[in-house]
Amino acid sequence: MNPVDVLRISMEIDRRTLKAAGRVLQVSPDLPVLALYLSGFDKICHAFWQYRFPDDYGKARPASEDSAELGPVVDRYLVFLDRVLEQLIATYTRPPNVIVVSDHGFGASLTHPLWKGWHSPRGILIASGPSFVHRDERLAVSYYDVVPTVADVMGFAAPAGMRGSSLLRRKEGHRALGSGAVGGVRRVAQ
Repeated sequence: MNPVDVLRISMEIDRRTLKAAGRVLQVSPDLPVLALYLSGFDKICHAFWQYRFPDDYGKARPASEDSAELGPVVDRYLVFLDRVLEQLIATYTRPPNVIVVSDHGFGASLTHPLWKGWHSPRGILIASGPSFVHRDERLAVSYYDVVPTVADVMGFAAPAGMRGSSLLRRKEGHRALGSGAVGGVRRVAQ
């Protein structure tokens, strides 16, 4: 699969999703919850990982010219997402709570039939906004903690018997990661 085509399609889908979200917020600027699924970064990592981290591929590394040209795409896509999410957040009339979740990380793959970048066990969760206390340390979380946290932020109790716990209720800095590890959470500076 041509990685440049993946970039073009990923950007188009994420741009349309973000444009629609912006229109929703124009109509309802006090909307209590806006959930977005931005799939582009996942696709970018699948298609461009070998160019961003060529040393992870040993003898199967891409040509250095390809890495020089295509390697920056992963970082630039994050800059793009950061910029457009900042613009979307600025649409709110008051500072919103924002939770960014990736259910997996990425790493080199020498065996996947299509992609050179493939899923790794640790993802990321970033939380910021009026409900989240600033922490300098990372907090170990599981994807089971996402729904209880969102429910807590919204003022609801998590459903009985649900696995995981709200990050708003955590006092300790770390706990053991179970299966379903997401990674660390840290409130980012405003």
